[in-house]
Amino acid sequence: MAAGGGAVCAAAGFGLVRTPLWDQLVGGRPTRTSFGWVTVLASSRVATAQGVAWHHVTSAAHPADIPVASMVHGAWTDAVIVDVEVQNASRRAVELSPGQFRVRVEGGPTVSLYSADREAGSLGPGATARLQIRYLAPPPTIALRLEFQDTGSPSPLLLDRVGRGPAVGV
Repeated sequence: MAAGGGAVCAAAGFGLVRTPLWDQLVGGRPTRTSFGWVTVLASSRVATAQGVAWHHVTSAAHPADIPVASMVHGAWTDAVIVDVEVQNASRRAVELSPGQFRVRVEGGPTVSLYSADREAGSLGPGATARLQIRYLAPPPTIALRLEFQDTGSPSPLLLDRVGRGPAVGV
């Protein structure tokens, strides 16, 4: 069963070991928040075939939340996958949602998440959470940065650049 699952992940372009997929290690530069800090740990750009965009499919052949090619999403044919760590250094629980993270397109809009490996919920005092968030993305020639909407801040916090480097094809 495990060998079959690994083969499915490998065939979809997503191995169980992240090393071949990840093109950017940010180095853990934390950004201060009203309750602690947020750190972008890593990001990667993944591309599908030319002219085909990503579509969310769940089946035995395609595990949940792994984008696969379709014509549903228009011209953006890449995805950016981002690992972040959130530390609550306060003495109270804070609410945390993957939707608080958005990708800022240089000279353009922000992009909300496509999927994430964590649901919205409470992050206890002193607790740390790691999230992997996926976004549809424009071509790699356009710079992207991650933003975090801290509920204790009037404007989003601008985090590190993400999705640099060549795309890994699917």
